[in-house]
Amino acid sequence: MSEHEHEEHQINRRGLLRWIINVVVGGIGAVLAVIVGGAVGSPSFRKERSRWLPAGRILGLQPEQPQPVTLRVVRKEGYYEAVDHEVVFLIRGAGDKVTAMSSVCTHLGCHVSWDPQGRVFRCPCHGGVYDITGKVIAGPPPRPLATYSTRIDPDNHEVFVEL
Repeated sequence: MSEHEHEEHQINRRGLLRWIINVVVGGIGAVLAVIVGGAVGSPSFRKERSRWLPAGRILGLQPEQPQPVTLRVVRKEGYYEAVDHEVVFLIRGAGDKVTAMSSVCTHLGCHVSWDPQGRVFRCPCHGGVYDITGKVIAGPPPRPLATYSTRIDPDNHEVFVEL
């Protein structure tokens, strides 16, 4: 084997090793891209379905008296089902119209409570005050309380809240 053939053989062997290393590094990069891309992109592709949850019967609600109700919210996390509890206020208005209002203060997420003497919702954390419609009337909250859609089953008078 001449010296020239020996150099050409080494160059080809180096080229092959370089090619193998590039393929391995590229494969590792592709696997990492799929893992990271799936973790980052997956929540944005998941469709959130609205859920109508039973919240009680309209017959048990006094007009213009907010009633706190705890809703049981089931979330699927892979093979596991997590259960959250969401507290909403049901407010029966005129003509059997029911409004569902969040109990979470829009300032820092504390839970508000109904003050029947003052006829307002009060946040115990930083003094936020809301009227019966959820509008801010005092304190630091930047927005009114969130409201949810409701519907009433005409057969059994059950109230459903859409979350």
